[in-house]
Amino acid sequence: AYFALLMTEICSCAGQGVVRLTAKCRPGACVPDQATFTDQVQIQVIPPLKLLRPANGHFLLPNNGRARIVTNRDGISRLSFQLLLTSGMDKRDLVSISPLGEVQTGAVNGHAIVMVTAHEEDLGLNQTSAAVAPLCFPRG
Repeated sequence: AYFALLMTEICSCAGQGVVRLTAKCRPGACVPDQATFTDQVQIQVIPPLKLLRPANGHFLLPNNGRARIVTNRDGISRLSFQLLLTSGMDKRDLVSISPLGEVQTGAVNGHAIVMVTAHEEDLGLNQTSAAVAPLCFPRG
């Protein structure tokens, strides 16, 4: 190999980090002899998406009940919510969810799953994390 590479200061926790790369030429491989090239890039490390409410990841709601899904990315990322229903259910009778994460249960008992996605588009990326919040309804 013509270069010896050294990478330092990689951040593994949430926040900003810097990755530095240093390439040193082996003797006789570069002009000038034994040249060193360095570069660095700043990166934003995003914490994983977590549900804060419901804290245990499950809502147990009565018929015609309301609740709001709260995440650690509220106010930071653009969030989207998608209902993933069990087979044979009509979602209009079972549950609805607003673009802000407001859950409204209907008159029918059942079970549904909400997929919450945080879009990190402001970083020039379309990086998506997802968390799932099951919704359960008491059986009568």
